[in-house]
Amino acid sequence: MLLGVGLAASALLAVFFINLVSFRLRVHQPFAYLYFGQLGLRPFVANFPWLLLALAGGGFVGGIILLKKYDISYKYKFSHLVIGLILAVLFLGTLIDQIGLNERMEKFQQIPFYKKDLVGRNWLVGDIVKVSRDGMKVTGLDEKQIQVLFEKEAKIPLGVDFQVGQRIRLVGYWRGEEFVAKGLMPASPRKNQESS
Repeated sequence: MLLGVGLAASALLAVFFINLVSFRLRVHQPFAYLYFGQLGLRPFVANFPWLLLALAGGGFVGGIILLKKYDISYKYKFSHLVIGLILAVLFLGTLIDQIGLNERMEKFQQIPFYKKDLVGRNWLVGDIVKVSRDGMKVTGLDEKQIQVLFEKEAKIPLGVDFQVGQRIRLVGYWRGEEFVAKGLMPASPRKNQESS
C-alpha cells in the first residue's frame, strides 16, 4: 500500500510541476528573449523555469523507481510503462494549466511559484503608459512608472507601432531609475488580462 501511495504522490508532484512549467513558459515566454540574440541570453536564463523542471524531473524519476517495484512492470514492457507515465503526466500537467487554475492561484501572491518576475537586471516587461520620440514610459511590477530610453542602435522589429496600454518586452540596462533599451518588442498579453 505504501508503494502505491508513493507512486501516486510522485506522479501528482510531477503533474503539479509540469503544470507550473507550462504556466511559466506561457506567461513569461522566455524563448521570446532569444529574438534579441546574445542580448536575450541572460533574460532567457532568468525567466526559464529551471527549478520547476528539475522538480518535475525528480517526480518522474521517483515515479519510475517505484513503478519498477510493481508486479505490473514484469507483465508489460517496462519502457512502455515509463513512456505511458511520462505522456500521462505531461498531458495532465498541460491540461491543468490550460483550464486556468494557475490564473486563479496567482492571486495569492504568497505562493512563490506565482511570483511575478517582470523586472530583472537587464530586462523589463511592462505596459506602455506614454510613447515619445526618444523613449517611453512603462509601468513595472508595482505599477511604478519607469522611464525607458532607446539606445541609438536599439533592435526594434520592423513595422511595429507601439501603443499606450500595450505590453512590451525590453532588454538593456538600468541607469539609475531609468531603463536604457538595447532591444524591445511587443509581449503577448496574458490570458487573465485579455478577459479583464
